[in-house]
Order: sequence, then C-alpha cells, then structure tokens
Amino acid sequence: MPAFGEADLTSCDREPIQIPGCIQPHGALVALDPETLEIVQVAGPTEQYFSLGKPALIGQKLETQIGSAAKIRLEAQFSSPHGNAAPRPSLALEVQILNSRIDATAHLHDGLVILELEPQRPHPADDVLDLVHSMIGHLAPVDNLDALLQSLARQIQGVTGYDRVMVYRFREDDSGHVVAESRASDDVPSYLDLHYPASDIPAQARELYRRSWIRYIPDVSYTPEPLLPVLNPKTGQPLDLSFSRLRAVSPVHLEYLRNMGVHSSMSLSLIVGGRLWGLIACHAAAPLFLSSRLRLALEVFAQLASLHLGSTLELLDSSDRIAIRDVHDELTRAMSRHGLAEALIGARPNLLDYIGADGVVVRVEGENFALGNTPDNDQIDALVEWLNENQPEGVFATDHLAKVFPPAKDLLDRAAGLMALSVSRHPRDYVLWFLPELVSTVTWAGDPGKPVEPGPLGDRLTPRKSFDAWQQTVTGQSRPWRSVEIDAARLLRTTVLEVVLHRIDQSLREQEKARHQQELLMGELDHRVKNTIATIQSLVRLSSKSARDLATFTSAIEKRLQSMSKAHSLLSSSRWESASLRTIVEDEIAAQRSQLEGNITVEGDDFSLEPRTALSFALVLHELVTNAIKHGSLSSGEGRVALRWDQVVKDGANWLVFTWVESGGPPVRNTNRRGFGRTLLERVFAEDVSGKVVLAMQPDGVRCTIDIPFEKVVTGHSRPVGRDGQALPQPSALSLDGKKVFVVEDDGLIAIDVTDVLQQAGAIVIGPYARLAEGLSAAEDKDFDIALLDVDLSGKPSWPIASLIQKRGIPVVLTTGYSESFRRPAAMAKLPTVSKPYDTRLLLGQLAAALSQKPPLSDCPPETGSLVSGRPRA
Repeated sequence: MPAFGEADLTSCDREPIQIPGCIQPHGALVALDPETLEIVQVAGPTEQYFSLGKPALIGQKLETQIGSAAKIRLEAQFSSPHGNAAPRPSLALEVQILNSRIDATAHLHDGLVILELEPQRPHPADDVLDLVHSMIGHLAPVDNLDALLQSLARQIQGVTGYDRVMVYRFREDDSGHVVAESRASDDVPSYLDLHYPASDIPAQARELYRRSWIRYIPDVSYTPEPLLPVLNPKTGQPLDLSFSRLRAVSPVHLEYLRNMGVHSSMSLSLIVGGRLWGLIACHAAAPLFLSSRLRLALEVFAQLASLHLGSTLELLDSSDRIAIRDVHDELTRAMSRHGLAEALIGARPNLLDYIGADGVVVRVEGENFALGNTPDNDQIDALVEWLNENQPEGVFATDHLAKVFPPAKDLLDRAAGLMALSVSRHPRDYVLWFLPELVSTVTWAGDPGKPVEPGPLGDRLTPRKSFDAWQQTVTGQSRPWRSVEIDAARLLRTTVLEVVLHRIDQSLREQEKARHQQELLMGELDHRVKNTIATIQSLVRLSSKSARDLATFTSAIEKRLQSMSKAHSLLSSSRWESASLRTIVEDEIAAQRSQLEGNITVEGDDFSLEPRTALSFALVLHELVTNAIKHGSLSSGEGRVALRWDQVVKDGANWLVFTWVESGGPPVRNTNRRGFGRTLLERVFAEDVSGKVVLAMQPDGVRCTIDIPFEKVVTGHSRPVGRDGQALPQPSALSLDGKKVFVVEDDGLIAIDVTDVLQQAGAIVIGPYARLAEGLSAAEDKDFDIALLDVDLSGKPSWPIASLIQKRGIPVVLTTGYSESFRRPAAMAKLPTVSKPYDTRLLLGQLAAALSQKPPLSDCPPETGSLVSGRPRA
C-alpha cells in the first residue's frame, strides 16, 4: 500500500485516503481525550484561533481555550458513558475565541473527540432549517426521475453559487454518468451525458462517500497542514479522519481537478438503500468558501434528497413490480400443480412474461427446455459447465457475457446478456434468461483508453488533461439488466427452492406413508395367508374324516379349494371390499354345468357380501351343489334345485335369507351322521357370519335356509360383470392319450403336480421349463401338440414363448394366479386361461377343447402387440 500522497493512478485505489496525516488549511483541528477533554493532537493555523502554536496547545485543557459553556456541551455529548459514540459530526456549536465568533463541529472517532474550527462566514439564510425546508419544497414530484435530478442540481447551484453542479450516477461497473446538470452560465463547459471510467473515483473513495455525506475542497491549491503529533496517542497509528470536514485530499485527485480547470469542489452523496447511488458534484473555476452552517444544511438536504430519490425509484419500479408479482403468483400456482419446466414455460404467463428477455431456458436434471431465441443444447451445456465452475449459487447477471465467457462471442444475436438463476446444488438446475446484442454509442469525458499520462509529479502516471467528449461505439453487450428484474429473479429463486423443498418434504411424507401402508398391507397379507393356510388345514382335517378313500379325499379337497379360489378372485377384483352373491352362485353353477344340464333355477336381486361372509358362503354353496350331484336331486335327470334369496325383516331386524330347495330326486334318508358339509353349514358358517342355518332332510328333498345378518351386506358396490361358463367336454372326452403337452411353469411344486395330472390323463409332458430363455429355445426346437404356459416366469411375462408357439400354429392354454382381467397382448386376448389353483377337470377340459380346434397362425412378433385392459403384469 503506498503512503498518502505517494500514489499515482496505478496505485491510487490502494492509497489510504482516510489517514492523510494532514488537513486543509481553511480551519483548525483539535483532537481531545474524551474522558479529560485534554488536547492530544492538533493541526492547522491554530495561532488564528488560540494565539498559541501547535506545540503549545498539546496537553492544554479545552476549557481554557474555548470557554466553559462549550466545554460543558462537549462533556455532555462525549464524556458520559451513555454519550453518542456514532462516528458522525454529531455536534455543531458556536464558540467565541479571542473576540471572534467561530463555527465548530465535533464527532467521536478513532478513540478521540475530533473538534474542527472554522471562522464564521456569510450564508444565504439566517435559519439553515428554513433553507433546507425551502430547498426540499422546490424539488420536483417523485413521479419523474429526470426532473427530480435536474431539480437537485438547480437547487444546489442556486444556493451555493458553484459554476457547475452535476448529478453523477454510478453504473453497475462503477463507471459514472452525468445525468443532470445546472450551470451558472452558458460559458461554463457542459459535462451533461458524459461518462467517466471507474478509475476516476476508486473504490476506497466511493466507500468514503458512502460513509460520509459531504466532501469539501474550497481551494484545490491549498498547502496541507500536518497533524502534531503524527500518531494518535490512543492507538499509536495515524489518526483516522474518515469523517473529518477538514480532511486533506489525495494529490492525485487535486491534480485531476486542476486538469479539469476546477479550483473549488464539493460533493454530496446520494445514498439509496444503503448503497452509493451517485453524487451531487459541484465545481467552480475559482476558490469558493462556504460557511460551515450552510454545509451542515446541505448535508441534511442530501439526506432528505436521498430519501426523495429512493421513493421516486421505488415508484417508477412499482408498476413493474406489481406486474411481476402477479405473474410470480401465477407461476407459483402452476409449480404447485406441474413439473418445473411445464409450470414455468409451458403456458401463459411464462418466464418471458415475468422478465422481459428474448429467450429463456429451464434446465432440469440435465435436460434443457427452451422458449424464445436461445442458444442450442450444446451451447447451453457448455455455458452451464462454466457457470458451475465459476459462479456461486444464486443469481448471476451480466450484460457482457462474452467478456467472462468467451464462447458467447459467437452468440451475440441471442446471448450477449445473461441472467442465470441456480435452483439446486448437485447437479444444479438453472433458469437462464438471454438478451441479444444492443449496439450503442457512449460519450466519455476524454479517451477512456488513455486515462493517464506522465506529468509534473515525475515519472508517475497522472490524471488525463483532456476531458473533451470522446465517443465510443459499444458492441458485444446487451441492454443492462434492471434492478427490478434482478430482484424478480431472486424472488423466483426463493420460491422455486421453497417449492422444491416442499416437494421433497411431501415426497418424504408420502414415502413414509407408503412405507406405513406397506407395513399394514404386509401385516394384512400375512394375516390372510395364515388364515387361508389354517382354513386349508381345517379343510384337509375335516375332509379326511368323511372321505372313504384317498381318491375321494383328493377330489373333495381339490373342489373345495377351487370354490375358495373363485371367491378369492371375486374379492380381489373389489380390493377385498365385497363379492357379488349372484356371481358366487353363477361361478359355482358354471363349474358344474356339464352335470347340471339346466336343472337349477336362480331367483334374487344381487347383493354384495363382505369378505369373510363371501368366503364362507362360497364353501357352503359348493357343499350343497356337490351333495345334490352325488346324493340328492341332481343325481338323477329329473331332479331340480331352486335357489332363492331376498331381504326379509324378522323380529325387527333385516336379514338376507337364502333358501335351497331340492325336488324330484331319490328319497332322502335322514341320518345322524355329520360329514364335512353338514358341519360347515350348521356350525362353521353360522359362527363365521353370526347367522342362522336350518337344514331339513325331507323325504322329497333337502331344504336349507340360511339367514345372513344384513350388516354383512356391503352397500354401494356394484356387482362385477358375470362370467359365462365354458362348455367343457364330458369326462369321457378328457383323455389326452399320446398328446405331447409342452409345459412352462416356474413353481417347482406346481410343475410336479401338473406333470402328474397330465401323465395320468395319458399325455406325454415336454418339460417342464421354468425360465424364459430355456422355454424359448425349447419352444422353437421341440415337437409337441399343445402348450400349457404360466403367464409369469419369475417376474418376466411368457408372451415371447406364446407368440413363437402361435406362429408355429400350435394351440396355447395360459395359466395364472391373477384375475381373469390381467393385462395381455391383443393377439393373445382370446387364448383360453386356467386360473390357479387348478381344477383338474377344468384344466384337462381346456386342453382338450383347445386341441379340438387349433388357432390360426399369428403374425404378431413376440415383443409387440397392443394390450387389453387389466393390470400391468400377470
């Protein structure tokens, strides 16, 4: 860091201008210990104020020099532990020294009370508050920015008498632009609309302007007055004069002013939202001394003018902000319903309605969704890679993309300007707005390419001497992004992050809910499976007691399991809510149709039974039908069975009453023997459904009345469409002697069982095959007459095997544990299907029926074909 006064333009941005070690000579500075008010440092022409030189003042008590009244005010302000320690000129007072009236200001900073003294000078008003009030009253209304800025310049010029007063606005790149000007006469050169490079007011000077409202140089040709002693005795460092009104100015800046022909200067800061928006810069061609009181008034005016300016800027942006907010609310609602890309650019309003750009890209999980005039996907990918490596999260905006991302030089018609909004971390998703090139002409105060040249300070580079208008054509840049647009991008980013976090939270909640539901379903499944196994166990035990031999036992168990299976399928189709009574009846009749020959009549409206009642009723009905076929009225051709059910009121309660009446069969012998069916009817069913069962063994036929409590009937569920029973060949036609049956089944026990059934029917079994690959290979090479294919092979559908066999012209029968509405290719929609567990007679009957009429050759390739309705896999 160069010492104060030794910097040139290559290092002036590092010059410590807040600790110059000296002051301007139009006043004197006295630094006091805040506890004792003893003088510890002095600077300036002290003899004019105290008749004492600087060395003689060190160690003096303030009271002896400025009087007790001023001393009391200073003590009250700075000596109290509750005093104001703000680093600002916080006290202005008038003192009388050596019969002269002196204007004094004091502030506390760097551990010392800094008292600055100036001789009283004339000022344009007796009351500075009246002056400020009058100046504010003459400002332009807040709805016109140009008029307001021009009014500021005019007010300051009229009060101070400076030759030229300019409003100097800082741009985003810290360069300056003169946006308003007031001159004492036309002979004064105009700097209106000129631009100045950022180096003219370096960063540390801009920071001082932000912290202090005024900087005043009455005569640029002054000789600085050094501080005595050089170092602050409290800190051992140079005294910080950031807030001193008399602070000396950098020699580089003084030469800059002289090169402009300026001999007196004053600057007032315009601060909006805590940021240095601009300056009111005042120039005079001759030295100009303003009173301390006037400068205090101008400082207050600058503060009020900054508030006025902030209100004007806010008002000008308010209509845009309202429109942006309305679009933002619409986009927020869309994001709550749709994915990010669809919500932001899929409809109106969209992101181009939100921020006025030529094009926008929404990048989500590496995929680009574009709207308007944008770079292509490869160019976007390269830009995103650069953003990820070089820009932090948040909002990045530039009107000169090619300056920081050189490949953009080839994209000026689409992407001279960029505003990027990152909405996630790894990988980053983005919203990217693009602006095209806008060629413009900028008029500079002198050639910005030659801001410095050798000067009288030796070989050091010094400020330029020419400030003549110098025009530059600016290319490669877009229009600047407005602050309201950048704020809108930040708002959208916050909203998108909130939406994303809400969706993550919602997803976690849904996952937790799904996990909980899965646990409940697994528990329910475990319960049902164990109950089913226990039911089968009971069926086996009870059936074994009444069976005469193994063949009878096996047949009875098989048929009872088939009845349970059909009821289970019905319940599955309704998500285990209910099963249709009529469908249970129709299914049982259809299963025995070849032996019934229309000897059963059915009458009754449809009702839906709750699951446990449906399962028990299916078993009861199966026992009644089976007993009628074996021993009762359906064992002869003339016998009949009448089934009827209806809702009946008994003893003030609603019942669903089902009656079974046999007639025309052989005489019934009454017996006390209790087989499985009678036990099921009179004990198990009654207990399961809390119902009543009356079984009468009349000589002319069995009569059974079943009363089901109506609360076991589920209301509000429509009855599933009934299924037509298939006419199967009679038992004599079920022989498969010599037929080669190709079997594909992935369950080992079922494969052994079905192989045994087929071999007992005289078939030659090819297989069985458990995997898709081996099944395909065998289906192509082996010789067989018919195929029996399990639809699902360890999670893989067997459609390729079925399609290959169909193309060979060989009939196919499908097997599945799913419902009959499972999803299958359209070319296989009409293939016969046998549900598991198998009914041996139905299985053999379907195979025999399929062999009697071979299907036509299929032209459907193994992996294609539309799907019929049902579940996604079988």
